[in-house]
Amino acid sequence: MRRGFAVLMGCAGVAAGAAGFGCASDPSRGYSLAPVHDTSIETVGVAMFENQTFRPGLGPQITEAIAKAIQRDTPWRLADPDVADTVLTGTIRNADLNRLSQAPVSGLVLEAAYQVTIDFAWVDGATGRRLAERQGLTAADIFVPARGTNERLEVAEREVVDELATAVVRELRSAW
Repeated sequence: MRRGFAVLMGCAGVAAGAAGFGCASDPSRGYSLAPVHDTSIETVGVAMFENQTFRPGLGPQITEAIAKAIQRDTPWRLADPDVADTVLTGTIRNADLNRLSQAPVSGLVLEAAYQVTIDFAWVDGATGRRLAERQGLTAADIFVPARGTNERLEVAEREVVDELATAVVRELRSAW
């Protein structure tokens, strides 16, 4: 029993030690015990994405998904954009629904693609310097509204929103 506890504690110690370091900022230096992110940034304010499409509710969905992805995948805390260290703003440029295939006799849509395009900018709140920016970031998903499956557009929309949120946070993290 004591030996099992000692092994468990040893494994926990190794795991805790390993969690504290990562790759160095200079690739020639290998690993480092320093944080792998910009420590001058503690908070991010996510402003409501402006929706220039006719798809209602898309702005709040994307904004919320990005905020949750920041909380989940980064060390930063969310704050009001007026007081945050950095501010993320964005615009939803396009939301398209495209027919991929149709039934030969009835002409009803068998497969469709839903595609959303956004622009965003991540700005330092104190200096106004752009930390990251991307124009025309696009995500798409295929769904099957045909009889028998009856997938709704909202299924594809949720997938696209999650994919965009992950891509935006990936871009923010690449600025480290």
